[in-house]
Order: sequence, then C-alpha cells, then structure tokens
Amino acid sequence: AGMEEKALLKNVQKRYLPGFMWGQLVVWFKQTIYDPSASLSADRRGSLSLPDPESAFQASIKYVNKDRKTLIEFLERNPSNMWPLGTIWSFQNQAKVYGSPMLDDAIRVTKGQARQLHKVLNELRHPDVKL
Repeated sequence: AGMEEKALLKNVQKRYLPGFMWGQLVVWFKQTIYDPSASLSADRRGSLSLPDPESAFQASIKYVNKDRKTLIEFLERNPSNMWPLGTIWSFQNQAKVYGSPMLDDAIRVTKGQARQLHKVLNELRHPDVKL
C-alpha cells in the first residue's frame, strides 16, 4: 500500500484500550457504549474487588451495626452486583488485587463445588467484636 493509503488506514482504525475486551465481556448487553472499559471500576466494586478495609476507620465516618446489616442484606440479595454508591467503603485498589467471596463462589460453581458465601455472611452476622 502507498503512503496515502497507510495514512488513511491510520486515521480509520479504531484504537482499543487495554481493558476493552474485559469491558466488552462485562457489558455485552449494553450495545450503545463506546468505551466498555469506562465503567469497569464501578462494575467490579464488591463482586470482583473488595473495599479497602481502612475505609471503615476514617475519622469522619463511623461503621456501625446498621451499616453491617445493610451490607449483609445486600450480599444476600445481590451477591453479583456492584456495591451501592454512597457507602463508607472506598475501593482504592492500587495493587490491582482482585478477589472476593462472590468471585470465589462463581469459580466453585464452575468446578462443581458447593457455594460458601453463606459462611461468610454468617461470620458477618456474628462478629467477635462489638460495633
């Protein structure tokens, strides 16, 4: 191809960001999204990535029994959904470490093993420490 054709191809080609395929797999049902990787940080909150534990100890915010109860109820009803916005949790994941009890359960099911999320929820319901 000549120089003009190469220049034209360069202008017509779409550039895909590193998270494009992951985003495409996660939001395949939203056909109008230009950049599927743009919402990945929100979509993975809770289901793939646990919050920073230190966010529960911020001076301006107090984690109380009501917060724990709300979280347990949410996890029982919607374990695969992203955690709701407006909570005390921060999802800063600078180490890029992913994993959660919900993800572990999904992997267990693919291996024919029993789900274990109910054990995690039971631990949350009966903490060793009073809030």
